[in-house]
Amino acid sequence: MLHLLFVAPKCDVYFVDQLSTCIPFLRLFLCRRVVFYCHFPDKLLADGEYVDGRQELGLSTRRGFFKRIYRFPMDWWEELTTSKADLLLANSEFTAKVFLLHFPSIERKPRVIYPGINVEKYKAQDMDAEVEEVVS
Repeated sequence: MLHLLFVAPKCDVYFVDQLSTCIPFLRLFLCRRVVFYCHFPDKLLADGEYVDGRQELGLSTRRGFFKRIYRFPMDWWEELTTSKADLLLANSEFTAKVFLLHFPSIERKPRVIYPGINVEKYKAQDMDAEVEEVVS
């Protein structure tokens, strides 16, 4: 954080991807706007929820008592820090829906921006041409 305060170039907006824990610090110490790009919520990944179709959308897993106690502060912090972003983005409608279901204190729906890659590059004819170049 000290690096950002004294050495890093001054930016108008910070783009945060993956972990939201730095958002309150960026806003508090640097007084800058923050855009958060949401991926799948960590609290669901930690439980293996939505893996291999084992859970239907919106149903929670059955956590043991000790795991609930262990995960509570991290899950709470993830939701709190994510809510501090000025703008929320998601990588798909599915992620935005999961986000709203599992972060109930955040009423703003993330804006969906996709695709994140140039899908035109991966059409069959383009791939065939690239394979031919590599092989020859």
